[in-house]
Parts: sequence; C-alpha cells; structure tokens
Amino acid sequence: AELKGAWMEIARALPHRTVQSVYRHGLRQLHPFKRGPWTDAECTDLLNLVHRLGKKWAAIQSKLNRSADQCRDKYREMSADYIKGR
Repeated sequence: AELKGAWMEIARALPHRTVQSVYRHGLRQLHPFKRGPWTDAECTDLLNLVHRLGKKWAAIQSKLNRSADQCRDKYREMSADYIKGR
C-alpha cells in the first residue's frame, strides 16, 4: 500500500521505461519468488492448477511460489501452438 502510485512516479523519472516494466522490476526485487529453470514437478503442478483454477495467474503464483508472469509465460511455452518470439 505504501508503494501505491510510486510506480508512476518512478516511471516518470525513467522516460525510457514503461510503468509496467518499472512495476515488474520492482515486483521481482521485492518478492522472493523462485527463479531459474522449472522442474518437471512444477510443470505438472502448473498444468494441474490451470486445469483446476483456469488462467488465474495471481492465484496460481501463490501455490507455486513463482510470479504470475512466470506462470503465464511457462504455460504458454508448454502449449502446442507456442511460437518462440511471439
């Protein structure tokens, strides 16, 4: 709550960055999400959670200790119609 509005202010000081990129960077720095390669067990858990909860990335992130963006991106990467770079 203390940071509400701070992302806009920080982004104004960094004209080459969008508010979203500033926010995501801050989120990665402030939250202890796991990083690095995904294990097979995490991939299985991700698929099960998406099947059970749908694409509710915020809900899934808390169960896997991975950021919502990581979960979304990994799910897309695992999709049969994934095209790298798109």
